[in-house]
Amino acid sequence: MGQETDRKKVSLRTESKPVEEAGAMIQYDDDEEEEDDVHRDHDAQANVINTAITSASAASEPQKIPIKNHVTIIERPKPISALSIDQKSQKIAIGDHAFSMRLFDLREMDMHLRPYRELDNWLGSYKINDVQWNNNAELILVIPDSKQPKLFTAEGQDKGIFAAGDMYLVEKARTKGHTAAVKCGQWHPWKHTVCMTGSLDGTVRLWNSAGRFRSGCDQVIKVRSGRKNFDPIYSCAFTTRVGDLIACGTGSGSVVLYPSNGPYTKSSGCCDTVAKNAASRFGTREHSIISLQFSQDGHTLAARSLDHKLLIFDIRQFNAPVQTFHDLPCNYEETDVIFSPNDQFIVSGTSGSVEDSTESNGNLVLVDKNSMQIVHNAPLDDAHGGLIRMCWPQNVNQLFVTTSAGELIGYYDEDMGSTKGILKPLSKGYKKKALKGHSHTEVILNPLQMESEMSQKLREKRKEDRQFAPKAERRSGPGFGGQLGTSQIGSTLKKLGVGISQEELRENPRDAILKYAKEAEENPRYVTQAYKDTQPKAILDYESAYREHDEQLKKDQMRAREAEARARFNTPPTKKRRFNDEGSSER
Repeated sequence: MGQETDRKKVSLRTESKPVEEAGAMIQYDDDEEEEDDVHRDHDAQANVINTAITSASAASEPQKIPIKNHVTIIERPKPISALSIDQKSQKIAIGDHAFSMRLFDLREMDMHLRPYRELDNWLGSYKINDVQWNNNAELILVIPDSKQPKLFTAEGQDKGIFAAGDMYLVEKARTKGHTAAVKCGQWHPWKHTVCMTGSLDGTVRLWNSAGRFRSGCDQVIKVRSGRKNFDPIYSCAFTTRVGDLIACGTGSGSVVLYPSNGPYTKSSGCCDTVAKNAASRFGTREHSIISLQFSQDGHTLAARSLDHKLLIFDIRQFNAPVQTFHDLPCNYEETDVIFSPNDQFIVSGTSGSVEDSTESNGNLVLVDKNSMQIVHNAPLDDAHGGLIRMCWPQNVNQLFVTTSAGELIGYYDEDMGSTKGILKPLSKGYKKKALKGHSHTEVILNPLQMESEMSQKLREKRKEDRQFAPKAERRSGPGFGGQLGTSQIGSTLKKLGVGISQEELRENPRDAILKYAKEAEENPRYVTQAYKDTQPKAILDYESAYREHDEQLKKDQMRAREAEARARFNTPPTKKRRFNDEGSSER
């Protein structure tokens, strides 16, 4: 796909997509084996069963997926690797591999589906690994592929960058920030100023957006898996509602649990998903746990790994995965796994096969949480390339998906209760453009009506501008605004015994001064009284006056010569004429 285009595709389907009756490869763990043999080689020893999707229970109850209709919101030149929707399902934030971020407001958009904020190269030449809205939709946590995450406001204004750590310090707890690329981040479910980030330096750090996040983190968790003291972090997650647990996915295929309030010296549980006899490949990037998500009840944990697996854990028995699904292609580190709004399904996407630098379409995979079986595994309409990020908000019942082809697609089904969300801009139509060459001759402005029709967004912006406007400096002393009032001037003149009448104000100032010349000469009060005995006759120094006049005349003449020289220097020289042998002139 080339450059970003403003063309938006809106396609509506009249029939719902049937569930394919295809078999899925599901691999079960033997719960009766001894604890020492839990981490065996699943590919060689597990019992692989082909489960038919069209069982009696599945056929009698159709799958409730809102994918009947869809709309392509935006197309980007590179894969969209980050997606987040606020709790009210009104604002969308996306990030891609082209170092850019886009913000959408579903309340203000029309059918053009244009973002209200575009941020290009604000984060440097780093792809964006993740973006997250906090629970009150005021801040956005942006995770570029660098060691310093950033915070943005809901309007897209830069709020600050997180502190960076010292990469030369061995003890990571003594550094104030991450020392390697940050791969994941998430906000606390109910503390809207607390967030955490996970990095390749093997630490998970807790930050406070209202505190000193620019100067250092609040807490450091040095994640230690079962086999290694140092393990890079690729994913992290809070429990969905309470936030009492932190799950960390490592590069060696381990999932480690910590209490969110500490202590962080010892983990609450650790589960290795890589078999013991695969030690030769242990620690490589192919086993990384790239996505983690808790269920609504907090008992089930779903994980996605780069070795094409979907793993399901039970927190109450955290010694091995309850179920493992193989052969689900995953080519991107940002591939997501989520739970449905009713907490019944586990949803993830797959990557397509790459042939001749072209990737085929991926599938949408749904796993029933109770039966632990794949109930849907089919591609989505108009979803080109592999499926990466997805979000299924509960209050609008719509599914938003990003693809490796750079598409953000919104799926909905009005028959299943899809309301608002992406349907709001689609119901507005296109804004009418003003006719060229047409102008109104009369303009009637009603300030009261204009103020009442002003959007809430504009009023909030004006309030913010007034709040952060620089305050005027307060000055001490009489008067206001640097000027003395008339009463102060009048009282001062009254103390000096000087009174000014209206007739005197209308009098010529020169005549008013000369009126007292004769009186001052006969009855001097100030300067002349001092020289009455020693110098009864005033002697004026006329030479100083002549000298000052001559100096001023010289300065004026010098300025005139300088101006004449500048004018002559700026005038282009005239070309000299040359005469040929015949006597005619030529230039």
